Amino acid sequence: MYRHVLLGLIQKELKVELRGREIVGSLGLFTLLSLALLNLAFQDLPVSLDLLYAGSFWVTLSFGSVLGAGRSIGQEWEERALYALSLLPADRSAVYLGKVISQFLFLFFTAVVASLIGMALFRTTLYHPWLYLISVVLTLIGLSVLGILQGLVVSWSRARELLLPLLLLPLSIPLLLGAIRTTTSALQADPLPVGSWFSVMGIFDFLFLSLGLWLFEEAMEG
Repeated sequence: MYRHVLLGLIQKELKVELRGREIVGSLGLFTLLSLALLNLAFQDLPVSLDLLYAGSFWVTLSFGSVLGAGRSIGQEWEERALYALSLLPADRSAVYLGKVISQFLFLFFTAVVASLIGMALFRTTLYHPWLYLISVVLTLIGLSVLGILQGLVVSWSRARELLLPLLLLPLSIPLLLGAIRTTTSALQADPLPVGSWFSVMGIFDFLFLSLGLWLFEEAMEG
């Protein structure tokens, strides 16, 4: 039953997004416009383009994750679906994992498109694709885990659009530092040792995923 609820919720999220294209459309447009503006602002600075790209890419995606998480939880709030989700015949952690996986898929698709366009704008070369992929996956897992939990926590507040970035972005700083370091390393012919940063990112993801599974039921009850 748990697996059926989890897969059913993911399918529902994907179908809703395919019909309306609200989350991916807004995420994609925001991300690409932000990268283009940052490229115009930074192009004459005497700083490594690899570092500029990595910083611009992850700052943009972190704000995009706020937008995506807010919209994902906002849809459930507007349609009065949160109460219905709480009545599903399975542990409520299935609801949390379904929302997290859906959010991750939306962010991953956005990251792929943004990477292709961002690297062209910043004229960078990807020397180590697997290093880059691991960095992207670990970071997006963390942003998805945090975004859905914090989005639900603030969904009961009238000021949720203001509170969500104030809660999510400070907590994600260690994850984003690791993302920038590992992404920069993937863009260099001789990569820097970043094993410790991957460890930090993995621990971050595990801790906040465990915390989210533990706190999700209380958050749904407001």
